[in-house]
Amino acid sequence: MDGGDYSHPTIGHEERENWLVLRGMGAMRYDAITLGELELARGVDYVQSIIDSTRVPIVLANVRFAKSKQPVGQRFVIRSMGDVSYGIIGLLGQDFGDGKDKFTDLGFVIDDPFEVAAKVVPEVRKKVDVVVVLAHLGSADALQLPKAVPGIDMVVFGHYPGTVAPTQVGGAVTVRPGQRGQYIGQTRIVINPENKVVSYSGEAVALEVKSINENPVLAAERRELKLALEAEAKLPGATPKKPTDADIHSIE
Repeated sequence: MDGGDYSHPTIGHEERENWLVLRGMGAMRYDAITLGELELARGVDYVQSIIDSTRVPIVLANVRFAKSKQPVGQRFVIRSMGDVSYGIIGLLGQDFGDGKDKFTDLGFVIDDPFEVAAKVVPEVRKKVDVVVVLAHLGSADALQLPKAVPGIDMVVFGHYPGTVAPTQVGGAVTVRPGQRGQYIGQTRIVINPENKVVSYSGEAVALEVKSINENPVLAAERRELKLALEAEAKLPGATPKKPTDADIHSIE
């Protein structure tokens, strides 16, 4: 799963890198992703192209296209692992720096994530053993959510970088597993017959080629992109761009 903001933080940055990341998540068979403000900031057409292009289900329960009134992605998806079923819900905060009006100007309606969660979580809770929320919210809101809305078993943080060890808040295990595909947040939970979390453990596992098999198709595409970007940077009139950490992690 992914908590959103997989796109480069700079609008206008080399978009081919973003599409490579999206295809990578599809090849890795992610169960679901949500979108963050970095994806929405690129506009309605861009978000629609994500929906049309990816094989990964997009869950975003509280965001709609303003013009069509249609939801951006699905309200939730249900998956099974062994004999345990789990529902995945995506939520986006209303205010990231530029305020709620920024999303309105871009063509989106962002409903209150707490109000939407209060309706969706009980609905999903009836269908599954474990409820997971991909919470692309401010840190305080993400921690407050399981206290305010009963029935959530796990909260996967989006938006904020870095890794934080799993902890339990309001009965839900909260996970912050890093950013830009550098890690997989591997979390283990034990639930009792009443589907309550009784114990948990977890860690951020670094995605390193030496320990994880490389997908040959994606590896070839990555190399081709790297060579293309290097060649384009040498063209007359091109302005060399100093690579950032995000650049290195996405194409090296």
